[in-house]
Amino acid sequence: MNTFEQVKQDAADNIGKELADALWLVEGGMFGYKTDIPKGMSMLESMAKQGNAKAMFHLGFIYCTGRTLPTDYDKAFAYFQRSAELGDAEAMDWLSNCYWEGWGTQVDKKKSFEWAKKSAERGNEEGQFHLAYCYDMGIDGYMQPDKDAAMYWYRKAADNGQPQALEYLKMLEAESIESEMPFDKAYEKAKQLFDNKQYDQCQKYIQAYKYNPQMQYLQGEILLKQKTESDNIVAFGLFQKAAERDCIEAKHQLAYCLENGIGTEINLQRAYNMYKECAEREYPQGICSLGRCYYEGFIVDRDIPKALELFEQSANLGYKTAYFYMGVCYENGIGVEKDKSKAVNYYRQAYEAQESEETEAALERLGISVIATWRPDETNIEKLQARIATGDAKAMADYGTILITGKLAKKDVPQAIEWFKTSEEQGCVNGLLRLAACYSDGIGVKCNKAKAFGLYKKGADEYNDAWCMHEVATRYQNGSGVMRNLKLAKQYYKRAAEYGIQEAALGYNAIIAYEKMTKYMGMKI
Repeated sequence: MNTFEQVKQDAADNIGKELADALWLVEGGMFGYKTDIPKGMSMLESMAKQGNAKAMFHLGFIYCTGRTLPTDYDKAFAYFQRSAELGDAEAMDWLSNCYWEGWGTQVDKKKSFEWAKKSAERGNEEGQFHLAYCYDMGIDGYMQPDKDAAMYWYRKAADNGQPQALEYLKMLEAESIESEMPFDKAYEKAKQLFDNKQYDQCQKYIQAYKYNPQMQYLQGEILLKQKTESDNIVAFGLFQKAAERDCIEAKHQLAYCLENGIGTEINLQRAYNMYKECAEREYPQGICSLGRCYYEGFIVDRDIPKALELFEQSANLGYKTAYFYMGVCYENGIGVEKDKSKAVNYYRQAYEAQESEETEAALERLGISVIATWRPDETNIEKLQARIATGDAKAMADYGTILITGKLAKKDVPQAIEWFKTSEEQGCVNGLLRLAACYSDGIGVKCNKAKAFGLYKKGADEYNDAWCMHEVATRYQNGSGVMRNLKLAKQYYKRAAEYGIQEAALGYNAIIAYEKMTKYMGMKI
């Protein structure tokens, strides 16, 4: 089934075949389909006369937007009013717009507020956004601004996928932070959120101090993760401004952009000079990057012993990702004797510091399965067993991880599954995640996608775990273990993205793009 056929099928499933057919006859021309506007309008008007509130709403929408028929605000207002009085939440929101803008009626901000409130309370995201805006701005002669209420409804609207609400919420939160928190604490909190990949939460602290070089650096880092040319250009500008004010992190990222032509032209000599400056100031990532220059023969002559020395120095200062390059050297015998065990050890340390597909692929290449990258927080088996004896569910999950990977004890997959089950039953999200993965992929148990979905949903809803939210979203999107439901998929992607799960942001944006197309039909997914 192609995309347009899916849109048509979803429309029929969600708003009824007769209404969907009428809308295709009126507005299908935007998708290249043959239209019969008089016939479609006749069908809509007939349904409206029979009391169909949704048909009334669509008639109002057609006359208000002027997409396929000339704009007629008087007719639009009348249809919206009738539909809203019959309880249609979308019509309530559009009626609110009519009163706010004076479309087909006199401007009446009080009535606009009241209809927005009714729409919002029925769960309509646009109504929630408009209600938040009323609270944010206040209404002359009727109500003063109420920032707390505005943030509440902006947050509700954002959670339901209203595209502007999150930006408005960030602005309000930034105003609140700047008035309450000194910079040092704000930056500490922003850095913590950034390191935890909670980028949306990080943004509100950045906006409160957006002219500070360290905050400019963080903003640039977040923009780089969008991976678009326009965002790269803005990020490069932010790094340059922050570097001019001696922000060492920004200088390193500026060098990285210059090396790779990200947001600017490639300038290898300048990139090398900045890496060298960062290394001389004992910035761990700068030391690693300088080591990479010697490893690759980038600007300087290739010098593997020098590179290994710098990688080791960088790792010792806390940048464990440097171990990846040491793993490459030992895996391939570059400047050292080939040593698989050392390569695996270095790759594992790099993976533990920062999970990446590149490091994961290296481990797979050396015969270490992905499941072997599961890491227990506690590796002392005696301590784990002592904690298990006290009923520590986290220790049970760690012990099961050791047994299923065979890292520190003899591999015992069935016993590992039992520990994951016990851990999950006692409310440990680590045990839940491991058990759900086993059911999803059939590791030690019979593959059961529905069981996996149920576990992930429990982790998302009861434990508020971001990766569980992402897993739930993908399963709602693909219909894996549960009926396909794009609206719920979007909600869970949104929640996971707010905790910094980049894959969730991509999934959310894909559904938004799909919704933009379906919105032409005025339907709900």
